[in-house]
Amino acid sequence: MCGVAGIGSANGITDAGDRIRRMTSALERRGPDAVGTWISHDGRVALGHRRLAIIACGPRGAQPMTSRDGTVTVAFNGEIYNYRDLASKDDAVDGDTRALVEAWAREGVAVLPRLRGIFAFAAYDHRLGRVWLVRDRLGIKPMYHSVGANGTLVFGSEIKSVLASGMVDSAPDLDAIIAYRLLRAVPGCATAYRHIRQVPPGSALCWDAESVRTIEWWSVNSLPAPQPAIPADACDRIRTLVDHAVHRQLESERPMGLLLSGGLDSGAIAASAVSRADIRAFTISFGAANQGDVEGARHTARHIGIALEEVSMPEGSLPGEIDAMLDAHDQPFSDAAGVPIAMACRLLRAHAVVLLQGDGGDEVFGGYATYSRVLWAKRASAAWMFASALLSTVPGRRARKLRRIAAAMAMPADLVLAALNSPCSPDMPPVRGLGPALRDAVARADPMSQYRHVSDGLRQMDPVTRTIRTDMATQLHDRFLPKVDRASMRESVEVRVPLLDEDLVDYVATLPAHALVKGSTTKVLFREAMRPRLPSQVIAGAKRGFAVPVDAWMRGALHDSAKSLFSSREVREAGMVDPQVALEDLARHRSGAVDYGEHLLSLLMLAKWSAARR
Repeated sequence: MCGVAGIGSANGITDAGDRIRRMTSALERRGPDAVGTWISHDGRVALGHRRLAIIACGPRGAQPMTSRDGTVTVAFNGEIYNYRDLASKDDAVDGDTRALVEAWAREGVAVLPRLRGIFAFAAYDHRLGRVWLVRDRLGIKPMYHSVGANGTLVFGSEIKSVLASGMVDSAPDLDAIIAYRLLRAVPGCATAYRHIRQVPPGSALCWDAESVRTIEWWSVNSLPAPQPAIPADACDRIRTLVDHAVHRQLESERPMGLLLSGGLDSGAIAASAVSRADIRAFTISFGAANQGDVEGARHTARHIGIALEEVSMPEGSLPGEIDAMLDAHDQPFSDAAGVPIAMACRLLRAHAVVLLQGDGGDEVFGGYATYSRVLWAKRASAAWMFASALLSTVPGRRARKLRRIAAAMAMPADLVLAALNSPCSPDMPPVRGLGPALRDAVARADPMSQYRHVSDGLRQMDPVTRTIRTDMATQLHDRFLPKVDRASMRESVEVRVPLLDEDLVDYVATLPAHALVKGSTTKVLFREAMRPRLPSQVIAGAKRGFAVPVDAWMRGALHDSAKSLFSSREVREAGMVDPQVALEDLARHRSGAVDYGEHLLSLLMLAKWSAARR
């Protein structure tokens, strides 16, 4: 894992060396082991690289790296697990970056469908004067970019790197910030900055002196259609593919570990990884708040015969951890699970530089309870609307929770999960707590446009498959994967996600919806496939993850710092958060009259970001 940065300018780059050094310095935490820069002989292209050495450690893996024939230079972030398959008979196989740069020199973009891994990279073709920016299929690794009015391209693995160039306007994107309020993260390829965007997942942006264009080399629409029946050998195939995914992701020249949450996904990975004798398993404890998760991790560890180390999270450090999360994302982001992931990576860095984790299992195997509710919502959306209206007259905390669920269930099936995961609700509209700088943007913003766009392309699918694939292209990319990447890379730790292995995803996509969700049971076939390997309580258990006590945090460890920030002159002058409303809601929350934890954390992150910009 690494950080990449670069500039392309048809007229040459003024102060290219200084600019690219600033951009790479901004990425130091992503790559503490080495730094490299490269500037083309004509001064039109500059590349920078910060390295976290995992494979081909030492000088042989130094980047930016140029092909042996001198035609292509690459700055690469990520891992290509099947890099040996890319080599020609004449290539010396010496790590994934070397395999990639030689394959790109021979094949160009045609090589992309053959790559298996997590990656985002820049490739400069000297012959054509073109810079390519490429992301993996699901957007596991980030790539931000900005194209100026004069056609100059600036790019980097993080927003702060792009801004460090001194060539990009930092004006906010108010529509994107409204969408963040609804979804806890800025959705799609937008950012909180009007002039900075992400390269779409499964895409390659091509820049040259005349134009900028983007080609899509993969999307969820590329997945095969589900077959009507479950193959007789489906469980065997799933186990084999999980084993293959885990085993090829165990390659590392640095110490490895895995995170156990006590659930099915991380347990499945641990059962496959236990064959590597030196791998260590870790779980995170918040005290009483997640003892069920910790106990599940203990059961799994005993059952498969792997040593488990428990890491306790000190609550007193929370204000600093929230600041760190904002620094890692460079824009508002309020999925609190990023905090324990970052703390775990920091505590474990001395023991493991590479960690395996179960992210993506819910989107691949149908793990959210919402997927079973999609069927109910499809059949009875009018009833859900009626229930929401009826509950609007009922007071009390439980009624508010039920009202929120009913309102979400009344939405189109593909939007249900997003609505249930939002910090907003019928009792907590997105506009609540927003300041004057954002209120005018609320009327024109369309936070769900990306969801609808993806879902409309999947109309031919059954409701469950359509919803799962929509989530894979939206929530997974927008919120869940960035949460892990930014939290871990800020601590210079690489997290790998075996359940998003391309071959595994492609096979599960061929299974009918009832193999994933049946009645109220989720991950139907995955549970059966893992039954011989994991404890019965894990197989039968509900979804587990890193359960985060946000309500308790906002009443306790985060309360005073939030109150101080909401009261500050910087927040008032920034105008994005209404201090009076934020302070009123914080007081009501602390009294126990309401549970506004998620809402308040969302406002807190927005207030911190907007104040820091001044």
